[in-house]
Amino acid sequence: GMRWSSSAFGMRGGFLRGGREMFFKPKPEQRLRDLDEVPPASAGSPEPYLLANGGDLTLLYHLEPSAGWKNDSPVSTASAQGDELIGIVRFSRTLAHFFGPPNDEALEGHSLYKIGLKPYAVAEVENSRWIAALRDRNRVHPRHRDTHYASCRHFIFTFHDNTLELIADDFVAEVVEAKTGIAAAAAELAARGRC
Repeated sequence: GMRWSSSAFGMRGGFLRGGREMFFKPKPEQRLRDLDEVPPASAGSPEPYLLANGGDLTLLYHLEPSAGWKNDSPVSTASAQGDELIGIVRFSRTLAHFFGPPNDEALEGHSLYKIGLKPYAVAEVENSRWIAALRDRNRVHPRHRDTHYASCRHFIFTFHDNTLELIADDFVAEVVEAKTGIAAAAAELAARGRC
């Protein structure tokens, strides 16, 4: 059996297993880092749209009209003589994603709220517990390597009606003008295999 040693409640921490004391490292604290290089979504009606396959995920959403994302913005911009500005963020090597609650009115219930999660924001979660949990869950695989998770990054987008969290290696963001609307733009990307 396992029993706790008195040091488990002190600064070092540990437990006894088979007569040997085992020590553990404290987990680093999660931190949020705002991603200013991603165009801000509309606070009122972003209408986020996801395209996903086995390893890539593309997010499309309406931009905040007052954000002023132009050709000299930090993201590339394509122009098609359209009337809707749409942000497109393509994620590579997506490991997992969750799209759903909370919305902006219930964001306080999210576990990351206490470290600064804000509505209508985009952030990266550093020292992610979700990545650690996915890594730990996979350790039963015979060819598991912790190093496979070294490039993983945890991203979070908080929209008006829902939240998107995902684990991916990297992303590329751009702004496009589209006459046909967000669903048609997503369908066009999917038809071209640009998920």
